[in-house]
Amino acid sequence: MIPHLPYPRPAMNPPAAMPSARSIDLHTHLEELISAVWQAEANWGFDDRLDMSLRINRTNFRS
Repeated sequence: MIPHLPYPRPAMNPPAAMPSARSIDLHTHLEELISAVWQAEANWGFDDRLDMSLRINRTNFRS
């Protein structure tokens, strides 16, 4: 008697297109992550410059 196999049977070899599609997807996620980090660093730099200019103006105003 042949045991019942689930349908569809799992392939012995995964399809070749799967790893390349996955690597493209990971590459896209990495690009998005790097872009988000660069944007955050640009915002931090702007905030630092803004804080510094406000401090300079406050000290000049008090004098």
